Amino acid sequence: MYNRTRMIGELNECLFRLRKPLADFLCKILPPLFNDDSWEEQVFEELEQSVFFSRVIKQGNIETIHDFDVSMLLNVLLNYFNRLRDYYNTMPNKEYLQYFGKFNERYLTQIILEHRRLIAHPNDKTANIETMRNMTNDFIEFGKFIGIDKTTIRSIEMIQSKYSKYQIDKTEEKEKNERIKFIEDRALRDALNNEELDDDIKDSILTTLFRFKIKKTSKEIDDFFIGAQETSSRGQVVRDALREKNLLAFEDIREEYEKLFIKKDI
Repeated sequence: MYNRTRMIGELNECLFRLRKPLADFLCKILPPLFNDDSWEEQVFEELEQSVFFSRVIKQGNIETIHDFDVSMLLNVLLNYFNRLRDYYNTMPNKEYLQYFGKFNERYLTQIILEHRRLIAHPNDKTANIETMRNMTNDFIEFGKFIGIDKTTIRSIEMIQSKYSKYQIDKTEEKEKNERIKFIEDRALRDALNNEELDDDIKDSILTTLFRFKIKKTSKEIDDFFIGAQETSSRGQVVRDALREKNLLAFEDIREEYEKLFIKKDI
């Protein structure tokens, strides 16, 4: 049987392996947003307008981007995501072509930040094989997004592979992944990428996505998908907030979901 304490330690190790590459990535992409060489000083000035970030910087005696932990680095990236998109999508310089379209979607970065929060506050429901598999997959995808080297990618894959013997039935895994991908593509992704949607609604969406991913069977996903619509008062708040922004809620994709997955199983 796997050891939950060791699992949380290894997930933290994955995050730590992403920390320096993420800091290096920020030091490449942020300077062009500013007009002079004092870009890092300006980043700090903007961060210190937040009481929380100001306290973190002061208590940690932080002087450079490379002094931040992975949570702060992810927050910096999210804070500048829209400006990065607007800047790099309009720059004709050949040196910036590698970043064209790269910042169109905040989705993955938000998921990694949510993973970090869950790893920092683990319990029996968050520390399991499904968690390890899904989080390490996302870490690898995010690593490729920020351009980490193949050796670091391989080190995360090696941690992931230790748990392969606990993999559930391949057919069932495929059924689960198809359902989650449908929900992500039809509803959750657009919501998380929407700039006007309140952060507390996005937090609820991220929590819901994580709860989908740790379900052990496709039947559990079906039950949670339907149940979230019928019994959850918070789900109704999220639904109304999404519809207000012309975004799809679970209720809007339910019929399509049932045709694709539930009715074919009857």
